[in-house]
This record gives sequence, C-alpha cells and structure tokens, in this order.
Amino acid sequence: MGVVGPQPWSAAAIAAFVLSILGFLGFTAILGIILGIVGIIVTSGGRRRGMGLAISAIPISLVTGAVSAFIVIGIVFFARGAEFIKKIEPVFSASTSSMHDAASKLHELGSKDFQEAVSTRQIEEWLRDIGKEHGKLTALKLDQTNLIAKNPSGEAVLNIDGKFVNGPGTIQLTFTKENIWTPRIEDIEVSGSSPRASPDNEP
Repeated sequence: MGVVGPQPWSAAAIAAFVLSILGFLGFTAILGIILGIVGIIVTSGGRRRGMGLAISAIPISLVTGAVSAFIVIGIVFFARGAEFIKKIEPVFSASTSSMHDAASKLHELGSKDFQEAVSTRQIEEWLRDIGKEHGKLTALKLDQTNLIAKNPSGEAVLNIDGKFVNGPGTIQLTFTKENIWTPRIEDIEVSGSSPRASPDNEP
C-alpha cells in the first residue's frame, strides 16, 4: 500500500494572497477577494492546501483596496482643486468694471446651497470689499504645510496662499461633500471674510 503524499496547493488560494498584497493597484484587490472566495471553496474539506492563504487574502484585499481608493480620491481632489485655482485667480484680479462678471463666475462654481444662500450681487459686494482691503490678486500658491484640511462639518478645505497688492492673504475653498468627483464650492474665505457672512445674509 503506497504512502499518500500531501494534497497539492490551491492555485486560486496562492493567487488570491499574492493579488491581495498587490491590492494597492486597485483592480488586484478585487481579484484578490474573488479568488480568495474561490480558494476557500476549493480548499474546503482538505481537497487542496492553502485555505489560510485564501482566508487572509480577503481582509488584506479590503485594506489595500481601501488605501488605493483613498489615494485615487486624493489625486482627483488635488487635480480638481488645481482646476479651481485657475478659475478663481481671474476672479480676484478682475477690474472694477468687470467685477459683476467675476462674481457671476464665482457664483456658478458654487454648490446648490451656496447659490441659494448667496446672490451674485452679494458676491460682487464682497469682492469689492476684498479689493479695498487687499487690492488685486497678483499670484496664488498652494499652502504646502496645510494643503487640505477638514472643517468641523467634515467638508474638505483647500488652503491657498494669495499674494495681493497690499500683502499676503489666505484663501480657503470649502468643497461640498455631495460629489467628490465634481466638487463644488460650499464656501470661500479670504483672510476669514466670506460672502456668506455679508450683511444681507445675517439674521
């Protein structure tokens, strides 16, 4: 009577574990979960070795996949933020005669709540006040030490260092949580001054 050797390893279990480690690539995390489930089924009852690998592949894939998703969202948010910087730069450097058009452009970038809470006229008056205090915007630079933060409401805030004629001023863009892929401005502040806090909006 021959000696029965150990059962062969499950290719699905091994592949699932490897793909879970490479889950930072995104799609490999999904494959790791799928093959992990297949590996558990194949190795059940001792038909193949590797159940431990198959089981561990699932939580590892979830973790690495979540990290990958977070990185992608961060990159998208940064790219969208850069687009907003290009759009708001001409708003703060607009001349007095084109202030209404600048206010309209800023109003269009706002979320539904922002557009309902703040009128174009209020934004225009706010921009005029900013111009009187700070002068025209001459340059924008991302705040590398505190680029992205969160306010108490959990909304993402993009911090920008603005260089105005009368000196530096911090510009803060608060984005709505409604859709991170196409962010909209929930609020905008220049050195603590926001169009939401204009006299027309006060109770």
